[in-house]
Amino acid sequence: VDEGETAEAAAWRELGEETGVQAPDALVEVGTFDAPGRDPRGDYVTKAFVVLLPVGIEPVAADDAAAAEWVDVEGVLSGARRTGFDHLSIIEAAVAKVPSFRRYL
Repeated sequence: VDEGETAEAAAWRELGEETGVQAPDALVEVGTFDAPGRDPRGDYVTKAFVVLLPVGIEPVAADDAAAAEWVDVEGVLSGARRTGFDHLSIIEAAVAKVPSFRRYL
């Protein structure tokens, strides 16, 4: 979050900067993730948001992102695809927050 910026504004900005994606709909706040030790790089607080996008939008890695791709959420939830740090709990919270999300998997 930059100085003078809200967490939601930062989420919109980062989405565009890191993936080139411009979301057409409102972000839904998933929650705040701040457990000590959640990130081995240091003490970080994450405020997560979710948005549903139309089919056909392709992310492109930009800014400081090394890669950007869509992944199968069911694969993540089942453990078939690993995530970093506590990102699985964030994805689980997003699916719980927006139950209609599952129909898009």
